Amino acid sequence: MAESKIPTSIYFKKRKNRLNSKFFLFLALFIIFGAGIGIRLINFTNPPLDFQAWRQLRSASIARGMYYEMDPSADPKSRELAVEIANQFDIMEPTVFERLVAATYLLLGGEYLFIPRLYAILFWTIGGIGVFLISKQITTVYGGLVSLFFYFLMPFGVTASRAFMPDPLMVMWIILAAYALLRWSEVQSWKWTILAGIFSGIAVYIKVFAVFPIISLSVLLTLSKFSLRQALTNQKVWALVGTMVLLPAIYYFGIMGGHASNYINDWVLGFNNLLIQFSFYRQWLTMLSLIFNKYIVIFSLLSFFFFPHKSKIFVLALWLGYFLIGCFVPSLIITHTYYSLFAVPVISISLAGLASFVFSSISRQPVKIASLCTLFVLGGIFFTTNGIYSPLRVKDYHQEILGWEKMKDELPKDSVIIGLTHDYNTRVMYYAWTPLRKWPYIADMEMNVLSGGNLNLNDPYWQKYFDESIKDADYFLVTLMNELEGQPILKQNLYKYAHTEGDGYILFDLHKKN
Repeated sequence: MAESKIPTSIYFKKRKNRLNSKFFLFLALFIIFGAGIGIRLINFTNPPLDFQAWRQLRSASIARGMYYEMDPSADPKSRELAVEIANQFDIMEPTVFERLVAATYLLLGGEYLFIPRLYAILFWTIGGIGVFLISKQITTVYGGLVSLFFYFLMPFGVTASRAFMPDPLMVMWIILAAYALLRWSEVQSWKWTILAGIFSGIAVYIKVFAVFPIISLSVLLTLSKFSLRQALTNQKVWALVGTMVLLPAIYYFGIMGGHASNYINDWVLGFNNLLIQFSFYRQWLTMLSLIFNKYIVIFSLLSFFFFPHKSKIFVLALWLGYFLIGCFVPSLIITHTYYSLFAVPVISISLAGLASFVFSSISRQPVKIASLCTLFVLGGIFFTTNGIYSPLRVKDYHQEILGWEKMKDELPKDSVIIGLTHDYNTRVMYYAWTPLRKWPYIADMEMNVLSGGNLNLNDPYWQKYFDESIKDADYFLVTLMNELEGQPILKQNLYKYAHTEGDGYILFDLHKKN
């Protein structure tokens, strides 16, 4: 009888420890998720001018056009104008996010621009669940918590994950697909085969650049379990591939057709010469150091050596996927920060290896030493995410949009207007309800020349381009005075025409010469 009490007491002691561990785990998850969601709700009604305004207002214009099309009570003239503005934009990817927002507008009975921001936060939060599950699976709970912390609280991720653009939704589906592929590589059940295929297909359907991490994960994880010959004869491998390619293949090769090939010619083949230039990779690293804390990037790379061998393959596949995205669109990876949004979960998950090693080592120390070390490490972690709060409070754009809305009553109606305006004309089009044709920025001309084009400020072709552009246009609107000064030939040509000046803009009448 006396002997039976000893294991019983040990059992209850272990059970109590397990309960405490679960309590602290749920507490940590609650704090991290709460902080991650809460920080993104700061100033969440701010107009979408805080991050890649042209891309967000593009999606907002498309969603508005869809909303007015679906709303039977909409004013016919407003519906026609909203649809005309939405049609100004080339559709290169499925408008899933925009359609969801438009349907929500219809349900709520009005256009509220904070709705897409709430959806983006939701997508990022769901992705956070996947990041934690992946990191915990390939390391430990310690690694999972640290990965989740950085995923939610890196300043760039905080700002970009609130944006009305398909990238937060794409990242969410890549993360879910990555977790499903990881589980599939472990058990090869039909359940995870189908889920991995569906999630992967949706990710690529949402935005085609997801194909690179999906391919790298699929190939490396499959070859880590099978030989090439076994993989080629395995039913589940073929089912996985078939499931993941079906949806994106129908859209990009069927519905999009020639549009997809045009995009490849313009943004991929035209810039592939960058891949053999050392300066390209230096610019890429510079971009990463600007949008991420350089110490986080360095530690995430060093962390690779602390993963178990099987987990290294998974992490390597993530980095390879991000690298391939940059190689596919080299000009965009060094100029558009949101093309590196996928790097947020890549870096976060990569940190799990080092974090797991550090906290597992600390947990084996005496309580006082472990507590001191934990505080020191946590202090370092919080230091690397310094500056999360300030970007969200730096500027309120509610007053600024009043000026753009005022232009609605000042600009001519039923006219063809060329615009050299803010954010590729999207501010004027969205807030002033005025369709505009785009005139290229200086940077666009430089990119055109870099890709082999002839749109050079000093090229004779430029005058022909200008004459062709204004042939059937009525007005030329300028709000970017620096761009006008930087294009002296354009300025010289425009001031041959009569013009009026408004609050922050110049409108040239192309039918009246001075």
